[in-house]
Amino acid sequence: MNSNSYHNKLVQFKGIDISLSEFQDLLESSSRNNKIRVEWTTLEGNVDYYYMWWDSGAYVGGEAGGSSTKASEGMFNIKTTLNNETGRSQWRTLDLQTVSKARFENKLYKIN
Repeated sequence: MNSNSYHNKLVQFKGIDISLSEFQDLLESSSRNNKIRVEWTTLEGNVDYYYMWWDSGAYVGGEAGGSSTKASEGMFNIKTTLNNETGRSQWRTLDLQTVSKARFENKLYKIN
């Protein structure tokens, strides 16, 4: 194994430190076909992990519900993977201030 591939493997496990605004850029570059896995703490204090994606079309027509108000408070209504009960994707409220990690395009990011 050459040093470059060794370094890439280490980065996959250790993670890359990024800012909250850099995380938001990653989030907004995700899509239904290129999801981002996010770890955050809920209001109840639980740690949740979801595969999610940015659906810019939902914000234009208002399907996301209350998105402009939440965005001003650092929160987003975001689409997540299928709900096992209904078989449909579901909306979750993501508070950017409580995000701690993300995995996107085979890289681990730690939000500081």
